[in-house]
Amino acid sequence: MSAIEKLPEDFCANPDVAWTFPKVFYTSSQVFEHEKEAIFAKSWICVAHGSELAQPNDYITRKVIGENIVIIRGKDSVLRAFYNVCPHRGHELLSGSGKAKNVITCPYHAWTFKLDGSLALARNCDHVESFDKENSSMVPLKVEEYAGFVFINMDENATCVEDQLPEFAERLNQACSVIKDLKLAARFVTETPANWKVIVDNYLECYHCGPAHPGFADSVQVDKYWHTTHDQYLSDAEKASQKSMMICVSRAKGKKLILDL
Repeated sequence: MSAIEKLPEDFCANPDVAWTFPKVFYTSSQVFEHEKEAIFAKSWICVAHGSELAQPNDYITRKVIGENIVIIRGKDSVLRAFYNVCPHRGHELLSGSGKAKNVITCPYHAWTFKLDGSLALARNCDHVESFDKENSSMVPLKVEEYAGFVFINMDENATCVEDQLPEFAERLNQACSVIKDLKLAARFVTETPANWKVIVDNYLECYHCGPAHPGFADSVQVDKYWHTTHDQYLSDAEKASQKSMMICVSRAKGKKLILDL
């Protein structure tokens, strides 16, 4: 990574002289592996709307940079997130989304876990020498309800979402004051055969809106469609109406890189 870790010295954010990342940043598997650890594994990732996990025993599963994650609302109404694998032999514990039973049972060896992640029962292990029940719980990761959405973070040292995205909740509420009261109507997943930064780059300008999205271009004043850079996220707004959308960004080794939520 040492040969491609640093951006060129003349790389800058001045739109009058700026240019895109060198192509290796979009094509190198080595760069992508670095990004997964330096960006995605250390950032708050939006995984759901709060309405998807509103009631006790509600759960969802997500894949984030190849990691299988389960987020579940306990019987005590506390929201928790875990790696969705049994600590015994690594079998997937839950799939899809829905209403969990009062215990989570591994399909492989039938170890059972409480909804707080603690081990409830390990069959035939009572007399196993040195078996440590206290250290056989599901592995947790950080989760936070913020601005009507649910965020997870794989970094155990991460601070709160607000620290990463200051005033994001306030701006989101300004854009949609009933955001917390909304209900999920539908969810679909699209797999795009492109580097993630290409997709985000597309949302960073409306230069392409007229040719590529004539319907959208007719609905806004493209010449007044502004992108505002905050510390770690971007907001888009049509200047006349102040209708806004936001895309989050994160930092990697002191460099600001785009992270689409």
